[in-house]
Amino acid sequence: NPKSLEEMLMQYLPIDKLHAPSEQIEKEEVIQQTPSYDNLNVEIGLQYSAGMPDMYRSILTMFCNLKDEKKSKMQEAFDNENWQDYTTLIHALKSTSLSIGGEQMSELAKQLETAGKIIISSETTDLEKLQSIEYIKQNHSNAMNLYDKLVADGKNYIENCIELLSLTIQTEDEKFMIFSFLSINLEISEFRKLNSPFIINSSSFRDKKSPLKLDNDFS
Repeated sequence: NPKSLEEMLMQYLPIDKLHAPSEQIEKEEVIQQTPSYDNLNVEIGLQYSAGMPDMYRSILTMFCNLKDEKKSKMQEAFDNENWQDYTTLIHALKSTSLSIGGEQMSELAKQLETAGKIIISSETTDLEKLQSIEYIKQNHSNAMNLYDKLVADGKNYIENCIELLSLTIQTEDEKFMIFSFLSINLEISEFRKLNSPFIINSSSFRDKKSPLKLDNDFS
């Protein structure tokens, strides 16, 4: 039971490995202890990633890595006044920005997309087209600057996650030592109750050469 486990830990673990419960920081809880950003709403991004930080970081990393390529294409379409391509590219930016929590970027991209649709539509007047072209010319630079700032915030978030994750390395090593020591005294079901990432390979108990093995099974 949990009380017996605690007593065993207190008895056998070195004093420097014992911490108060408040100091036991779970990895994903640490990741979410991040500062706020001017252009990136991490909470919204996590919602679009089903609340999974690992998935969110992967999507955010991809978004950041593709920025130079996407921005170059948008700038080329803008310079050439290729409003068809520009509208397609800005539509993609609108969607991907929102998916990572870039609400401001997404909203501005939405306005530019609307202007682009007016320009390429066969049902709008020449005046509406001219007004939309002017709107894009007045706001394109702001959009690209905001794109840069959003990516900068994204990279800062990712770097912050790396730093915070590094703080858990000692904790993970301690977990390994604790469960290696206690595994022979606990049933497999007890490990699952503790949400341990280490699962006993039950067949190893029949291996006389190796009375105890641990599988790094994170499933």
